[in-house]
Amino acid sequence: MRLTLLRFSIAPLLLFVCLTCWSFSAPINNGFDPTFHIASIWCGWGESEGICENYVHGADGTSANVPDSINGLLSDNLRKQEVASADTKSLFYPIMRLFVTGSVTLSVLLMRILQSLLASLMFASLIHFGKQKMRIAVVSAWTFTVVPIVISTLSQTTPRSWAYLSGMSSWAYLMLALDRRKKHEPTAKLWTLYSFSVFLAIASRWDATLFVAFSSALILSIHLLKEEKIAIRTFILFAAGGTSLLIVARLIFPRLASYTTFNFGSTFTSGKTIFQIIHIPENIADGLGLGVRLVDLGPNLIGIIGVMLFTYVLSRSLKDSNQLQKFAVIAIALFMFLAMFQVTLNWTEQIGPSGVYVVQLLTVMLGLSIALSDHDQDFLLKVSHRTMFISLLAITHALALFSRMEWAVRPNNELNDTYFNLSLNGGWWWNSPIGPNVVYLMGALAFPAWLIVSWNVAADKR
Repeated sequence: MRLTLLRFSIAPLLLFVCLTCWSFSAPINNGFDPTFHIASIWCGWGESEGICENYVHGADGTSANVPDSINGLLSDNLRKQEVASADTKSLFYPIMRLFVTGSVTLSVLLMRILQSLLASLMFASLIHFGKQKMRIAVVSAWTFTVVPIVISTLSQTTPRSWAYLSGMSSWAYLMLALDRRKKHEPTAKLWTLYSFSVFLAIASRWDATLFVAFSSALILSIHLLKEEKIAIRTFILFAAGGTSLLIVARLIFPRLASYTTFNFGSTFTSGKTIFQIIHIPENIADGLGLGVRLVDLGPNLIGIIGVMLFTYVLSRSLKDSNQLQKFAVIAIALFMFLAMFQVTLNWTEQIGPSGVYVVQLLTVMLGLSIALSDHDQDFLLKVSHRTMFISLLAITHALALFSRMEWAVRPNNELNDTYFNLSLNGGWWWNSPIGPNVVYLMGALAFPAWLIVSWNVAADKR
């Protein structure tokens, strides 16, 4: 019993170590839009002397004078920065505002560590409450979709961190709660966790809220279809009720209406739009690193391995598939295509939208496919298979983390797969005796260790 509890504790601890290394992997202004999110956090409570001043909404958007996060210093010289407007500002910003201190750098690092801790604790709860098959589904879903986008985002000070975490966990909490309810077992803790995961979506992004609502409705539909005592009429009433709620919500929330409105009339008059639609499948694969459009997350080798492993596991899980599996996978695939199509309609760049918008749905798809299977998915538990995919994912993760840190240490390198110098020494973004090479080695080793222990826990027949 003690050994089992130890393994259940070590897995989330290793994940926390890995995510913490990602937290320290790059300066606070890393990426394309974190400066906007940091400024929005500083203005999460409105105007405040020395933190958020001249908070005004103009014709060109909302802006304020905030500490210079580009240099990572809190000084009297505030810098004008675009921030989230009051009508679009998510709850993520005022909540994270609680952790703002007198130093921009220390504040952001504290937020990143707290984000890493939150993700680790939620993963711990998923493997704790799940039985063997559900643990296999959860660990598989996280294993084969986390590199490189998700793992580089979970610790970041951006609402997308909560969006990913909510999408990756809410489906499992709901399935566990419904399964325990069916067996007349206590469900209060699972319903609380599910509610919290839904809150993370609502507090972060509208698209995340829609994704969680869709996956929850899909799981509830499957639950009703599995119940022999439930008549088709009950299922139809459930579907009609859900549709009515969506219609009412669209009337109340204009942003929800904009997310669920498709202007088909002008879509096919543009060759550019048609070009982007054709490339939607590969743009979705972008979420696994194939052709990733973020300059700091490594070469296409990451995506090639990621897509290969994801499709292999998904196809194997669908061997001798049942109707509910097919229904779930097809429904999620169609929903992802519609979501990417909606983004495409408003996309102004020549290259289509990135898969970062829907990558959490890949987690739901794989997890549901395994959880709904009539088989035990023993192929995932074979030592030879686990050795193969953990080794491959360890390589891709190491490449992604090195690319992130190389971009941080040597930001003048515009390419994301140059690797001019295998040592990361020669530049660092915080004044500490701990160098980037130490952080890199810790993160690169913690990731495969997390997978090894997690799969060991998943194989436990408890």
